[in-house]
Amino acid sequence: MDTTVIEEILENIGTVPNAVKRNLELMRELDARVASTLSAAQKEERAVLTKAQKECSSSSTSVASALGSEGRSLVASIAKKRRHCDDLSDEKVGVAEQTVKLLGRHLDAVGRELSALSAHLRATGEFEASGAKPGDEVAIRMEDSSWILARVVKFRAESSAYDVADADDERKVYQLPEARVV
Repeated sequence: MDTTVIEEILENIGTVPNAVKRNLELMRELDARVASTLSAAQKEERAVLTKAQKECSSSSTSVASALGSEGRSLVASIAKKRRHCDDLSDEKVGVAEQTVKLLGRHLDAVGRELSALSAHLRATGEFEASGAKPGDEVAIRMEDSSWILARVVKFRAESSAYDVADADDERKVYQLPEARVV
């Protein structure tokens, strides 16, 4: 059982980086296309504005007539480029959402597989709890940051906390997070 579960976990983890890498590369490509298209649109915008300013300052013509048919086609081209940028950005958001879902599915699967492995190891007695065992002497950090010597009574795996008794007075029992027990 152990080898099979571990192999499944490694197989699931192994496919994630390729899919994520592919999606990140696609997002980079989309960014580059947006930047290029946006740059072209901004260049056209500057050209249209420059032409309109020259025509309007030299005469009392309206912006629409100052631009003429060439200017109106540039404005249409700019609008088309901006819509294309919006479409590319929407596509990038879609790819990002797909990546989040992909990672979520893989993490859920790995979590289930690790839980199954943990349950199997506990059932077979192969699961080794790390840290101090009941009866071990430990140093504990108190609320006031002082340290005292204590003896482990019990480890509570569900809360990652120790029940420890003061080595000088066994009646004083403290429940402390694992981080405060050395």
